[in-house]
Amino acid sequence: MSSQSPAVILVKGHKPLREITAICKKQDIPLFQSHISATKLMARLTFVLQDKLSPSIMMHGTLVEVFGIGVLIQGESSIGKSEAALGLIERGHRLISDDVVKVYKKESSHLVGYGPDLTRHLMEIRGIGIINVAHLYGAVCVRPDKALDIIVKLEKWDDCHFYDRVGLEEKYCDILGIDVPFHTLPVKPGRDVMLLIETIALNHRLKYMGYHSAKDFNKKLLQAIAKRQPRRSINEMRQEN
Repeated sequence: MSSQSPAVILVKGHKPLREITAICKKQDIPLFQSHISATKLMARLTFVLQDKLSPSIMMHGTLVEVFGIGVLIQGESSIGKSEAALGLIERGHRLISDDVVKVYKKESSHLVGYGPDLTRHLMEIRGIGIINVAHLYGAVCVRPDKALDIIVKLEKWDDCHFYDRVGLEEKYCDILGIDVPFHTLPVKPGRDVMLLIETIALNHRLKYMGYHSAKDFNKKLLQAIAKRQPRRSINEMRQEN
């Protein structure tokens, strides 16, 4: 045991020897006692340390759970992120964190987002102030963390900008080495942003299950064109004759 040891843990409720206590005190090493076996303790410590020591990042936005899908709503200030999230909560979906989201990589395979303890269950709505979602809508409308599945960026509608109307082109955002599906959602008066976010979440679930609406439509369109092509050739031949 050296001064570089992070801690000393005694398992199965064993009491420390005087020599161990003296060394820990002299070298300023924390000394703990556990009533579980070494195997169980190592398993629990490994699980906890993997989460605590995993790569993490702070992201700006509002994280909500929509139909079981973790959706991070981003956008410029005053674009309506919190208002959109509040509308989703009113529809029965759940809030994870508003304004600031802590994201960490879990098991090197997926991302998990959660909120700071200080602002947990709280939302800032301009014109109203700070509200507690758990108190207003009930504990069923909040949860401590959620896997980050997709990112939806809200932006003001631009008539000069071309927006994808088919959905064949898929965009991703690299976060801690993991590609997260990224969607740009133009906002203007008359568009139901909550309904559109719900649709994005449901469409993501379908893609995860192996069905891609845009690719299926494109496949059927190509098949229809291929069937009509020979008929056009025959008609052209008749006109030539």
